[in-house]
Amino acid sequence: MSEEIEVSLTLRVRLTDWDGLRAAGLGAVSRGAGAEEVRARAEQVASGPYGALAVLIDPDRLLAGIDSVEAVTSVVAVGAPGSFGGIQAPDFGALFPLTPPSGSENPWLLTPRTAAVLHGQLRILADCARNELDELGGAPVRPETRSGVVFAALPKPTWGQDADWRTRFISSFCALAADLAAGKWPRPRCPAEEMALHLALLDAEEALSDVPEGVESDVAGLPVSVYDYDWSGCRATFFRHADVLLRYEAISPALEEPASWFTAFEAGAG
Repeated sequence: MSEEIEVSLTLRVRLTDWDGLRAAGLGAVSRGAGAEEVRARAEQVASGPYGALAVLIDPDRLLAGIDSVEAVTSVVAVGAPGSFGGIQAPDFGALFPLTPPSGSENPWLLTPRTAAVLHGQLRILADCARNELDELGGAPVRPETRSGVVFAALPKPTWGQDADWRTRFISSFCALAADLAAGKWPRPRCPAEEMALHLALLDAEEALSDVPEGVESDVAGLPVSVYDYDWSGCRATFFRHADVLLRYEAISPALEEPASWFTAFEAGAG
């Protein structure tokens, strides 16, 4: 008998020792990885508790000793409470008040409605990508059979990446959604998150144009602002590189090594 089973595990933890967690994460980064992968995972640990936990929580180790099952696909997403389908949705009205921060010289605001729609699109894309990963696995995306809305939408040089690479890319959607759920602007920390945010902004803009009634239903009860759905402002504010698409053409060094998509940007680099 052979049957695929989906397992969902919700685990809420309390951080009590960041230095200890960081040390544990750094101690785990070299397990079965090449030099480039080790460097990328070490930077993921250094990014904070979310990144360290994502490195440490290994689905294969959870299944160790259970000889009768094997992992098919797995996605580890770590974020603020309520970020991944918890009972209580984020209160975007409280997280993103319609008042500029004290002393701010930039009047632009990420409004509750904009945050809610963008958060929803990031989660939808993560779910779509998981479904596509179940179908595609590590098989390459082929032009004659292109389907889905995520992996086929990425630059062609990524179409041949394996299931592990795709799993890590899914985590980019989750990380940005977690930022919004925690009341933070979704500023990409690496090339993968930059592309994930680009896709989410495109879909958010399209959803507002194609199904405005559905969008309004999703944001019902949130305060209205003249800055609502300013996708151009989001791009100008959140992206480190305005030419996000040009950076991921076939000639870009960002694609010479797939793991580089998950390498954190250097502080202050443009």
